[in-house]
Amino acid sequence: MSSLRSVSSLQAVSRRHVLQGAAALAATLISTACGVDKAATQTTAARVNPTGSAAAPAAATRAAEAAAGSATTGSATAVAGSAAAPATKPVTPAAAASTTSGTVAAGSPGATAPAPTLPANATPNALAAAPPPGATPTAGPVIGSTAALPSPGPAELAAFNKDPNMKVLDAVDWEAPLAAQQPFLTDTKSFFVRAHYPFPTVKQEEWKLSISGLVAKPVTLTYDQLTKMPAKKLTAWIECAGDGRGRFKPMASGGQWQVGAVSNAEWMGVSLNDVLAMASPKSGIVDIVCSGAGNSQWSRGLNWAKAKDPDTMLVWQMNGEPLRIEQGFPVRLLVPGYPGVAQVKWITNINLIDKPYDGYFNTTLYTFIDASGKNLGQLTTMPVKSIITSLAPNAGVKSGMQTISGKAWSGTGGGITKVEVSADGGKTWNAAKIAQQAGQWSWYAFEYQWDAKDGNTVLTSRATDAKGNVQPEIPPFNKNGYQYNGWWMVPVTVGAQAAASTAAPASTSVATTAANASATGGNTVNVVEKDFAIALDKSSVAAGTITFAIKNDGPSPHNLAFPDLKKVSETIDAGATTKLTVDLKTGTYTYICDVPGHEQLGMKGTLTVK
Repeated sequence: MSSLRSVSSLQAVSRRHVLQGAAALAATLISTACGVDKAATQTTAARVNPTGSAAAPAAATRAAEAAAGSATTGSATAVAGSAAAPATKPVTPAAAASTTSGTVAAGSPGATAPAPTLPANATPNALAAAPPPGATPTAGPVIGSTAALPSPGPAELAAFNKDPNMKVLDAVDWEAPLAAQQPFLTDTKSFFVRAHYPFPTVKQEEWKLSISGLVAKPVTLTYDQLTKMPAKKLTAWIECAGDGRGRFKPMASGGQWQVGAVSNAEWMGVSLNDVLAMASPKSGIVDIVCSGAGNSQWSRGLNWAKAKDPDTMLVWQMNGEPLRIEQGFPVRLLVPGYPGVAQVKWITNINLIDKPYDGYFNTTLYTFIDASGKNLGQLTTMPVKSIITSLAPNAGVKSGMQTISGKAWSGTGGGITKVEVSADGGKTWNAAKIAQQAGQWSWYAFEYQWDAKDGNTVLTSRATDAKGNVQPEIPPFNKNGYQYNGWWMVPVTVGAQAAASTAAPASTSVATTAANASATGGNTVNVVEKDFAIALDKSSVAAGTITFAIKNDGPSPHNLAFPDLKKVSETIDAGATTKLTVDLKTGTYTYICDVPGHEQLGMKGTLTVK
């Protein structure tokens, strides 16, 4: 990239600051799991993805398939007769402290995931969408009080003794930084947080779990009784259903998670099936309904086959420590491979029923809605996915041999069988080495030795799981904005160009071209895009109808978007031009230049309208 210089009345801004989540205070009572964002109930259309996997089994075969899939139980280590160390009592936020090388062309067999007719991670049903939970209690008793939450931001992270580098999307939504995803086990302070309501504070000595419904003998267990059962350890990731929502085009409504709503931990607890057996379940059970403390309205149904999987657990420790308040202290449900919404925190009640559960969080939220508006069913397994974690986008690196590393995971069962890395944006692929894993439900650490040459390039990765599902470049969409699993693109500058590239992203050629572009006068703004940089020849315009004359100097397809206005130009190839006309009132507007489907490459700026 050529040397950079400033140009009067020109904006050239760094893609490092694309789509920072605006902090907003949570509106209601308690949280449970990770899953869809609160704003997903809005009517704004959202471009999001089902999965890059094969078609789903019919509902009639769901139980048989899940039972077969549970034969492999991952890296579960028995801890016979062990009990958890005494946990602290979090009554305030502060109390919670604590392979073979080879190259594959992009067009070769297996390079693109099959387009599903029905996502393998959606369970079809004919249930009507339920309304949002109201004020009348419909689930178990309200236990504990709501923890006071400071205003979103650094003070809130400090109050809960969290990683100060986490990105605060909302009062109860905190995204893990990329650096926190580099270790195999995620530090508990950096483990991402997703909630629907403020966290409840539950005293360990008051906590109880009730099992009712289609059982011969209802059971109520205390914390001491549960933790004295023979325990085991299991390493498993948890991923928010909305992880990657911020990477869809056009923008999906809801929290704009990038890649930080997934984390990996070692959990300790007991198999849920062993606890359910104490109540002598009757025949004919279809779902179990799990409810959390603090808000009687929260409940989520889980199919009976997955409930009986020996790796579905009730856990009270993560990474050798008692659960933190934001992770469900004192006990939460762990459902490996399923989205975080299924992994109910602060769990207090389990009700066994003989039909699919028709609650709001099973029929309205956490469902796949296709482009035609058809509901394909509730979310189940998470799709195959991988990200590079050793380098952040726009990093500068030295030339020569470099170790590129990252993580890969899949919720379909059986783990990851292959990871590939591309050093040219996905044109060619090389096999990476699986460096570490701890069973089918952990994420898989991978490494690739890259001989870096001077210049600019884009690194990315793709994974293949044991069911043959291949991570797609850009996944198809669903209207609720779930389960984005496209390639995570990491632009880097190698060698002598690294310092200049890191200092300022817009090249002289982009700036000069924009400044010298022939405007048609009036409210016309000339826009030039090149190498993922963007330049406008005006920093402010008069209110009215504005025409943006866009030229793409290459090398990749680009577009121009105004996310707040939901306006986006057509995507044009290198050398092409287009126009976007937008009516703008007085104010400041954010614009984005991007390679569609790879939001993190895009560059962001603001235009003042007077």
